[in-house]
Formats: sequence, structure tokens, C-alpha cells
Amino acid sequence: MIKKITAVMLTVASVLLFFQNCSSDFSSLDESSYSEQFVLNQRILQLEQDYDKKYLASLIGSQDIISDSLNIKTNQKNIFLEKATVFVIVKKPGSKATLNLGVDQDQKISLVLNEGQLSLLHEAPANNMSKTTLAYDETKSLVIAARVGKNPQDILLMVNGEYVLPTVQKIGSPIDYNYLETFIETTNTDRFVVFNKTLEPPEMNTFSRYLGRLYGIPTKTSLETPDILTWDGADNALFINVKNILNQKCFRCHSSWRNLNENDYTVASTFTQQKILVVPKRLKDSPLWYYLVGSSDENTQALRNMPKDNPPLSTIELEMIKTWINSL
Repeated sequence: MIKKITAVMLTVASVLLFFQNCSSDFSSLDESSYSEQFVLNQRILQLEQDYDKKYLASLIGSQDIISDSLNIKTNQKNIFLEKATVFVIVKKPGSKATLNLGVDQDQKISLVLNEGQLSLLHEAPANNMSKTTLAYDETKSLVIAARVGKNPQDILLMVNGEYVLPTVQKIGSPIDYNYLETFIETTNTDRFVVFNKTLEPPEMNTFSRYLGRLYGIPTKTSLETPDILTWDGADNALFINVKNILNQKCFRCHSSWRNLNENDYTVASTFTQQKILVVPKRLKDSPLWYYLVGSSDENTQALRNMPKDNPPLSTIELEMIKTWINSL
């Protein structure tokens, strides 16, 4: 019996000694980062609650729903509108899926999912169009929200509640719609809902999350979402936000960056001391990123040294820069 008690006491002492020796490792955990992430999650949760309280009931019962494939009363195939927000459920995106809103005078709004690419097109005569395209995971079900207005630049795309792409590609000379006298064609979609209005981004997120709950599809919420996207090649809304952060935290020392446009960050020049600051879609290969967050598996010597002699960027600020780099 004494031997057993002695063995237990030795075991307890060993465990206490282990934790004592490891206390420095545990204390080295970045508590501030954890705290900031918690604050970020709480902010998103509060934002979703505010959105639901403000928009959800009115969206579900909206008179602007002019076509719902699951509601006989509103399942119209021929409709008249000059702007639209379309929600589409695709539970098996591995198969090609389409939704077309056909318009007089060879104009058309098309949403196409094919081989991992999702495209939203605002087509006009003579192959003039505005277009936004993104990649998606073919193994996951999707709630797609696509908005189009009379202005060909007024298109916006969300996937599973999250704002995705910051720019619109312009092909030729897209024109405004005078009106949309529309017929709807769909293939391989599980449900579509058409609003006769251009919903605001918070409304698009709210209804996307509502549909996600109905169909068991996980959704997210973006903290920053522009109302109208910028043309491809222009400074996009994400970069404008990032530049504001850099202006506050970096330009005091890196004054030569002050007049850089978005593309200038991806090429070496005298303004960047012949360094490429950002590698598009390759976060850990981007010096700007690992200067801010510290070393990574690929850059073990890249210790955080920016902002110099100042606190690191907040989790929210870093998340915005991360989103921008991944969007390029």
C-alpha cells in the first residue's frame, strides 16, 4: 500500500515538474492574438444578429420576390424588371449548373458553374459584357447570391454568405440595361429565388445565411463589403482599405510606397528597393505578409519587424491584408 502511495506521489510530482518546466512554453502563446480573434468572432456574431434583426423578416416576406422555384405563387418564368438579385442553391456543384435571365436586344444575365469556376456575366449586344469569375470547391454545396443592376459595373457576387471578388472585368463596351423583359432558364440547380431589386450587401448576406440554414450549408459573413465593385485594373475596394492601414502603420518609414498603385506591390522597383512585396494568392511567399506576422514554415528567418518599434497590426487589420493578397 505504501509503495502504491509513493508511486502516485512520484507521478504527481513528475507531472507538476513537467508543467513547471513547460510554463515558459505555455506563457509564450500569443494571448493577445487569441484575444483579438475572440473579439473578431464576437464582432462577426454581433453583426449577423444585427443583420437578422434588421432585414430577415422583411426579406422572407418581401413583395420584391418575383420568382421562387419552390413557391407556385411566385414561380414565374416570364418577368419584367430592370435590376435583380438572384439566389441559387446548388447542392452538387460538381455538375455544370446554369441560371440565365434572357433579355430583349440580345442582352442576358448568366450565372454559370462549370469545372470549379463560377462566372456572373452581364451581356450586351456584340459580345460587350461585364464579368466576374471565381474558383469554388466542387465538393461543397453552395448558396450563391448574384446581383445585377442597370449599370454594367453594378454586379456583386457572394458565395455562402461571403463576399468574394473585388473587381469586375470589362470586355468591350458594356451598356446600361433599359429594361429586362426576362425569361428564366436553369439547369442542375436545387432552388432559385429572384428579387426585383438590387439588394444591399448586408441583405444579400442575411438571405444567404437564411437559405444556408434551410439547406444545411455552412455560411460566413464578411466584415468589409463594397457596395459596387471596381473595374479590373483600377484600385479595388479591398486595396483601398489595405492602403489606409499601410498609411497609418507603414508609410511613416516607407514613404516611397505612398504613391504605389495595387500592381506596383507585385513587381520589383526602385520604390520597393527592388523587392516584390506581394506575390498574388501566395500569402506565405509575400514579404509584406511575413514582415508583419513573423516567420512561417517557408520563411523561418522572417521574424516580424514591422511596424518598427510599434505594436503589431490587429487581427482585423491582418485579416484584411490577407484577404487582399488572396484576391489578387
